[in-house]
Amino acid sequence: MEQPVLEIVDLQAAYGPSQVLFGVTVRVPKGKVVALLGRNGAGKTTTMKAAMGILPPRGGQVRLRGQDVTGRRPSALARLGIGYVPEDRRIFPDLTVKENLAIASRPGPGGRRTWTVEKVLELFPLLGRLMGRKGGLLSGGEQQLLAVARALVGNPEVLLLDEPTEGLAPVMVKAVADVVQALKREGVTMLLAEQNLGFANQVADWGYVLQKGQVLLEGPMEVCARSEEVVRALAV
Repeated sequence: MEQPVLEIVDLQAAYGPSQVLFGVTVRVPKGKVVALLGRNGAGKTTTMKAAMGILPPRGGQVRLRGQDVTGRRPSALARLGIGYVPEDRRIFPDLTVKENLAIASRPGPGGRRTWTVEKVLELFPLLGRLMGRKGGLLSGGEQQLLAVARALVGNPEVLLLDEPTEGLAPVMVKAVADVVQALKREGVTMLLAEQNLGFANQVADWGYVLQKGQVLLEGPMEVCARSEEVVRALAV
């Protein structure tokens, strides 16, 4: 079996005295889209933050291409090939779309530069029409597209998307789904945290359902989408 690009193994994480993750294991194969599913508070964002080094794990491992990278700084993990799109997007509001992309553009591991600004704009034609607009003046959906585009120009080997459809209008949810599907066709490896089961079923190959900081079940996404247990686990 081919080694996963990203492995999260028996991950433990906490905020102060409050433990949130209790042995989460997730594997992300090359070129696949894997969904972390669960309601708010299930541990999805905490898993993402621990994998990205934003929240130091209390136990377990994070492996990139088989290398133990647990506890490395986010900047080091970005250089090693992990791209991260946080739930709150974190674009620079006072910089234009063009400037947001320019400052994030860099080669990936080994000098690989698959994603240039020009190639990203082919995938995001809307952003091409907004290059002179400041990030703070974009709609929520436009900011989400910019956040994904900005992560791509860093040429990551695996892309983490935290709640990419949160708070978006249905038309922008479709736009984000179209982008994720296009990236999938390009062979981009992705791990996304998502509560929207319909969206996840559109784009993901495999699902992990989190409940109270543990993996409740996992399986092919189309099987997860039909599971009554999964529907109950995601119900608000």
